Amino acid sequence: MKKDSIEVDGKRYVTTKVMAGFWGVSQRTVSRYCHDGLVIGAFKDSSNRYLIPAGARKPLSKNVIEKVLWLVIQLKNTPSFEIDYSTTEIKPAHLASAFRYLADLMLITAPGDYPTEEIPYRVRLTQKGMDFIQGKKGPGKDWKATINRILQLLPFLEILIRYILNL
Repeated sequence: MKKDSIEVDGKRYVTTKVMAGFWGVSQRTVSRYCHDGLVIGAFKDSSNRYLIPAGARKPLSKNVIEKVLWLVIQLKNTPSFEIDYSTTEIKPAHLASAFRYLADLMLITAPGDYPTEEIPYRVRLTQKGMDFIQGKKGPGKDWKATINRILQLLPFLEILIRYILNL
């Protein structure tokens, strides 16, 4: 039986099953968040399951992220545009943390130390952010995933070689 949590380099990670309970979504939804790169610090272990940092917050959905990124573009094109927060899924109290999250995903530039109400007007989309709203994977994403997978499997390769060579 597999454990629902594990410690790696002094940090606690939990499975999608555990996070699904915390976030109130299905285990499949948590896996999709991880697969889509929306959970910062999540990775696949040797048994091909996602491990998520224990303190990770529920990510914004792709739909919400897309709306926010389009909003940033609208604000750049029409600075006089005013945001109606009653129509967004992000409440004004959570605005700063939502934009920090998007910056951590490298979809926008860092929000800086501006007052919360100015942040949407001050940030800019990165190339990754533009690719996100255009539905592109971005250059090298598959290559990076392959490298990460190889690095995760290296310890097991060493064990296999020792076993084969009877060391």
